[in-house]
Amino acid sequence: MKKKIMKKKIDTYLSRESLEYDLYQYGYDTITIVVYQKDVPNISFWDELPQYLTTAKMYENKEGASYVKGYLDSLNVFISHSMLKIYGSLSKYCHKNNLKTLLLSEVRETLLNIGETLCFPLQQAIINRLDIAANIRVESSVSSYLLLLLKCKKFKKYIYEKEGTGFKNDKKELVFYDKNKEIKRKSINHLLRYELRLKRLGKIFKTPIKATEIYDPVFWNQMLDLWYNSYLDIEKCSKGKCDFYQVTGLKDLYDIALMQCCNNTPTIYDQLKIAEENGTLNKNTGKSIRKKLKNINSSLCPQDKNELIEELDNKMKAVVTQFRQ
Repeated sequence: MKKKIMKKKIDTYLSRESLEYDLYQYGYDTITIVVYQKDVPNISFWDELPQYLTTAKMYENKEGASYVKGYLDSLNVFISHSMLKIYGSLSKYCHKNNLKTLLLSEVRETLLNIGETLCFPLQQAIINRLDIAANIRVESSVSSYLLLLLKCKKFKKYIYEKEGTGFKNDKKELVFYDKNKEIKRKSINHLLRYELRLKRLGKIFKTPIKATEIYDPVFWNQMLDLWYNSYLDIEKCSKGKCDFYQVTGLKDLYDIALMQCCNNTPTIYDQLKIAEENGTLNKNTGKSIRKKLKNINSSLCPQDKNELIEELDNKMKAVVTQFRQ
């Protein structure tokens, strides 16, 4: 007989006033928690845990091995004979949405709550993925800031969910988008969402990260610094770049249009590299193209910061100051 477990109530109230007037929300969001059966031999995942899930169903993989998938509130849960995996947004689990992010003081309580609901402590759990996110109220439309995020070394730029901007490699992902548009919420405020997605946490730190570590203030501050420094690594548009009021003739028009095209095309530099590797573009020609773009960029762009980037830089720094433990 399936046991009914009452999940301990966590404060889920999020007032309209707090959303409209809070300048910043920062904390953990999406997480992947993994526990291996060999590490906890006194508990059988397969026999004991499925009863605590909702809409639990059994499946078979291509090799014929059985596994169970279900939900723990808003969290996805995967159970096999060798592993338990929990995936989803801690903010949604705790607050029913991720507009309000998970603060350090809530992380331990939320993980304990998950363990209590499953009647299984998570002390041996390994964190494979951890997303650190912030909602930042900005003065102009979110899209006007996203256009100014140009490129990031060792990351591939891409368009996120049609209107956002992302940078990714095999371990990390930086994502920027309009949070109000994502949740289809009308607001007098412009809400920019910046997420640092650490997809292979153990590889990044070169050691497994246990669930008990992520609510340690030292680790929290490490994540805060990594979130901020990853933003600083992005090359941003300077004041005057691609401003058509600078046009004095056809050459200026050509140069500015070319630069704007390159800045708004996420894969332009990647495409040059691929063309060189495929042999369709001579490496010396590719080098000349990059040099030409760099010269145009330098001539059109004074070193003064763009006002929107200056605002965003200041607000990112303010998030670090406000949420450091």
